[in-house]
Amino acid sequence: DINQDGSIAVYNFKHQEIISHARLTYNDVDSVIEGGNPSESKFFNGNSLENLTSFDQIPAIKESLKQLHSMVQTQKFHRERDYFVVETPEYDLDSFGKISHLYFRDENKPSQKMVETSMLLANVCTAKFTAEKLNGLGMFRNQVPPKEGEFPKPAKYAADNIGHWGLGLTHYTHFTSPIRRYCDLVNHRLVKDIINNNTSTYTAEEINKISE
Repeated sequence: DINQDGSIAVYNFKHQEIISHARLTYNDVDSVIEGGNPSESKFFNGNSLENLTSFDQIPAIKESLKQLHSMVQTQKFHRERDYFVVETPEYDLDSFGKISHLYFRDENKPSQKMVETSMLLANVCTAKFTAEKLNGLGMFRNQVPPKEGEFPKPAKYAADNIGHWGLGLTHYTHFTSPIRRYCDLVNHRLVKDIINNNTSTYTAEEINKISE
C-alpha cells in the first residue's frame, strides 16, 4: 500500500496468482492521462480479448492509473536525483532487416515514470524484507557515495547492505526481472525461502560469490 506522497505505508510478500484484466500499451496510458482514448490496447471480456476503445470500459483501471500518476507526480519532488533520465535509442527495420529509422524514446512520459516508480518501490520492499527477516542478509544493489572531485563508482551486488547513493535509498536491490537478471532470481528464491521456511538456503559467502 502506497501513500499519496509516494511513501510505502505497508507491504507484504505472498504466493499469489496474477490475473490480468487488460493489456495496455505505454502510448495508451499516456493518452488516458492526457484525457484521450486508447487505440492499441486490449481488455479481457470474459474469455475473449477485445479492442479497448475507451478506458470507461474498465473504470477501475482508469481510476488506478490516475491515482498512480498523481502519486508519481508527488514523489518526484522527494527524489534527490532522477537516476532514470536517460535517452534510450529505438529503431525500425525495413524488409531487408536493415535499420530504416533511428530515434530516441522519451523516458519522461507519464507511463514510463509510473512503471519506473512501481519497480523502484517493489525493489525497495524486497531489500528491506530480506534484510529484516534474514538479519541483514540479502542480495543488495549498493552504490557508495563518490568522494569530492571524483566520478560516482558503478553500483555492485553484495550480501551486505550499504545503500544506493545514486537513487538516494537506504535499501535497494533488483527483484522485478527474474527472466532477464540472475540477481532477481536469487531475490525471488530468498523471498520464497522466508515465506516457506523463515530462513535462507543461501549463505553470505554464496551470495557474494554470485555477486562477483
